[in-house]
Amino acid sequence: MPFTFSLPSINVNVMVLYDTIGDEANRTDIHKLAPVWESYINNKTQTDATYPFTITVEAYETASDCQRVNSTLVNRLSNASLPRITTIVAEGDNCARGALSATIAHTYGIPIILTTYSPDSITNAYKMPEDQGTSFLMSGPTFAQFKELIKTYKQTGIKTVVAVAANHGNSNYDVHSCMGGADELELRGIEVLGRFIIERGQSTDRVMDIVLEIKGLNPDAVIWCDRLMCESLAASEEFLPMQSFKDANYLPKALSILDCLDSDAVPDKTLLQYVSAPNYVNNMIVGFEYTEDDYPFSNMFRPDVPENLTAGIQMGVGDTIAIPSSTYLFYTWFSTKYGYTPTYTTVMVWAAFDVLEKALYIAALTPQSQATSFVSPLDAFVLLSVGHCSTPFGLISFDANRINTGSVTIFIQAFHAEVDGQSDDDNEIVSPSTLETGAFLYPMPTWEERIYVWTLISTVNEIRSVAVAGVLNVILIAIIITVYIHRNDVEIRMLHYMHIILLCLMAMAFCWGNALLYQGDMLQRQCDSYLWVIFLSGSFFLSIVNMKAYRLSIFLKSSTNGRRPKPFSHGKVLKYTMVMVGLTAILLLVIALADQPKSIRIIVDVYRPVADYHECPWGSITTALLTIIIVAHFLFSVYCIAAVRNGMESFSDGTIIKESLIAFYFCLAIGIMLTNIGLEHKLSDFIRSLFFNIGATLFCVRLMANRVFKYWLPEGVQKYLNQGYAFYKTIWPTTATNSVNNQSAENYDDMTGDCPVYQQRTIQLGDINELVTAMEDPSRLKILRNLALKNHLVENVDFICGVLRFKEEAEQLIMTSSGAASDEMKTQAMAMWYQYLQINSPDEVNVSSTAREMLKTQLDHWAPNVKLVSKLAARGSLEADAEHRLIIFESAYREILTMLYQNLWTKFRIEEAQALTLEDGDNDSMMHLFSKDKAKHKSSGKSSSKVASERSSVTLLCPISEGGDKNGVEGTNTGNPSTSPSISSWPAFSERSASEAPQMNREEIDLFMKEKEAPPSDSSGSEK
Repeated sequence: MPFTFSLPSINVNVMVLYDTIGDEANRTDIHKLAPVWESYINNKTQTDATYPFTITVEAYETASDCQRVNSTLVNRLSNASLPRITTIVAEGDNCARGALSATIAHTYGIPIILTTYSPDSITNAYKMPEDQGTSFLMSGPTFAQFKELIKTYKQTGIKTVVAVAANHGNSNYDVHSCMGGADELELRGIEVLGRFIIERGQSTDRVMDIVLEIKGLNPDAVIWCDRLMCESLAASEEFLPMQSFKDANYLPKALSILDCLDSDAVPDKTLLQYVSAPNYVNNMIVGFEYTEDDYPFSNMFRPDVPENLTAGIQMGVGDTIAIPSSTYLFYTWFSTKYGYTPTYTTVMVWAAFDVLEKALYIAALTPQSQATSFVSPLDAFVLLSVGHCSTPFGLISFDANRINTGSVTIFIQAFHAEVDGQSDDDNEIVSPSTLETGAFLYPMPTWEERIYVWTLISTVNEIRSVAVAGVLNVILIAIIITVYIHRNDVEIRMLHYMHIILLCLMAMAFCWGNALLYQGDMLQRQCDSYLWVIFLSGSFFLSIVNMKAYRLSIFLKSSTNGRRPKPFSHGKVLKYTMVMVGLTAILLLVIALADQPKSIRIIVDVYRPVADYHECPWGSITTALLTIIIVAHFLFSVYCIAAVRNGMESFSDGTIIKESLIAFYFCLAIGIMLTNIGLEHKLSDFIRSLFFNIGATLFCVRLMANRVFKYWLPEGVQKYLNQGYAFYKTIWPTTATNSVNNQSAENYDDMTGDCPVYQQRTIQLGDINELVTAMEDPSRLKILRNLALKNHLVENVDFICGVLRFKEEAEQLIMTSSGAASDEMKTQAMAMWYQYLQINSPDEVNVSSTAREMLKTQLDHWAPNVKLVSKLAARGSLEADAEHRLIIFESAYREILTMLYQNLWTKFRIEEAQALTLEDGDNDSMMHLFSKDKAKHKSSGKSSSKVASERSSVTLLCPISEGGDKNGVEGTNTGNPSTSPSISSWPAFSERSASEAPQMNREEIDLFMKEKEAPPSDSSGSEK
């Protein structure tokens, strides 16, 4: 038989003190773990013959009472008849009981391991009293657990703190913890604003009073120590401060409560949401640090490691599913066996058993122990002092003061959040960074921030939006009232007062839609309605003004060709507007049926639901159709105002419509751009609402300013406003090329029927002749052109001269070309002479000598470059041109002449009168011209219409030549007075009907033709 070596069995007696009764009942579960540890050691002895000792655990109930602790220890340790005690393991939560146990054990020379006892941090700091010289502490001074809390507070920027502790009479644990922590905070530069003590037996009123005092101090953080308040449901309801904080509607930015986050005695865990706590933790050892000791003992919860431990396997020891950590194994075993999760104090008890096992194992192998079959308390003390051990609580190692230096503190925070409708409750480690599982949430959410409640008007920005909409609506209401009261005003009747009222009402609906429906937080009912309110109202007031602009452009074109404007009633404008609105409604209906926006909740901060909001994102169909609506209205606006070009004075309505639309679209574009530059959500919505509403109101105000301001403002204020607007026009000048003649009320028909928006007196031929007559004289032309230059219309005067030059040069070109044709004809005729008629020619024909001589004489007198076509014939040829090339500029010519007469004629007459009365020099020739014309007309006895017709046939001087100066008349080519055409001879004006323009009789026509064909003469009557 093989020889088996076995050591003599040594029995070791270990004394365990526990509490299942009283204030300290069941704090560490030592009474449950001691029998398990005893059974584990004795089973190893039976299965391993080399294991050197057995163990007997003597457990004593001390009922949380110091006297019972004293009597139990003294009676057992002084009883010589019982086996000697080698070591003691006790809880020692209560400072008095811990200190008493340590003192008695020191008296008998017995080492004692206190699992949860901490020295008096206020009086003894880190040093143990001399009368407790055999005690070993698993945790350091009470405030030591605040190490990570203090570091986190400093990193977060906390400046002030308040400390609160409960004094339970027989225990100073809470006082030493919080007040010691406050001392450390002060040493680190954090100001302690107050220290409050809750004495044993005080009611919840004291807790509420402290909470109210804290609210008045308003510190950055509060640390609260009362370990008994979370021991039972009744204690938590009475002393847990969270309900008092909620009743006071106050929370500090950070709140740390000791020993409550893991308690099951708190009925409503949401009260502890975002509360933090310092805590001890087992420092999990993994990888190369996780090695077996040199002795063949192993704690119960060490994972199985392969015998051939390679480096690759060792790196994963304690950190993989195959080889988990001893911490994981302990927590899993305890939770499975007892049905609840152990606290860190429970883990410290098992760590105390592990470190004691190692010391006893080594001591039992010494020769002295083998010889006496007894492990002495001194050997156990020495080995505990110098040893270290890997446990589920991490590495245990005692310093010179016999305090565990391997204990690790952490700072945890409770989180409760709803994500996608699911409740998520967890405690996260926020410090140290090596164990961190989440970031420290500071400041902690207030009570209001934890609840999301939708209200129509809640945020500051929503209040501002409603206030702005209200102010803007006051302006629109004022316009409506003014328009209704003065509805018979001619200018108001032009736009029809009911249309103005409807326009303002739609603008008001547009503003309220943006302020109350298109918000930053939109429920489904707002998603269902805001597109209809905003887009239909916007479509209406844009479309009706677009139609007004289109209607104006129709009458403008009609007025320039001399025909009566087509009927375009206010009712037709409204009908066409409703067609546009109807098309918009159809597209919105398609959106509602195919791609209705849905309200979705946007979670901004999972811990602050108050910041959440709902939005209605657009789908692809919605985006496409709304883009079509917006672009279509914009293009329609551009089309409708394209013909209504800028005007001046009485022609300002075209400019007003354009400026109104530009103001609206500009505000719209600014609002859209600012919304998409990444601003904060609620601010972005306010800016969008602000610019949209201002744009709609500015649209109406600019459209109606000239019609209502005269009833609102005193004349003096209006004068200054007009001067300011005139200054604006000088900075941003507009070229008035076409508009309508907005004459006095006597020129208007009744505005209630199918009348034009703007009626005007048709420009007559006599009016045009007046302007042309003024342009014929260089002095008067200079005044006219300088006036046009001041009003930014000089290019229009130059254009008229350019058209006249084009017509004249076209006639000259026909005449010049006929001269070249004459030379070519002579060449061909001479060829015929030499071929057939000259004597002895190759193909001589038989003609009489008389005919031959006559033909030779004609050929000899055939002069070079003889113009075959007269000026009148050339004009006739051009007028007979099927392509009408001569009058290619006719429509533009008529528009420009009409506009120049409408815009400048009155001003020109004033300027001319002033020049005649204030200046000399050139005005003498003007006076001479006027007096000569007057005498001539008087002597001839012609009527005024004949004079106008005759004056129109006087040749026109053109001041602009190719490359001429556009900024003045000096130094320009004046053309040839003898060849310039008369405006009255143009086909376009001769085609006017007798009812629209005065006609020249036969005598006037003959006189005109004679003037055109007669050669000009100088003052002496000789031919030039």
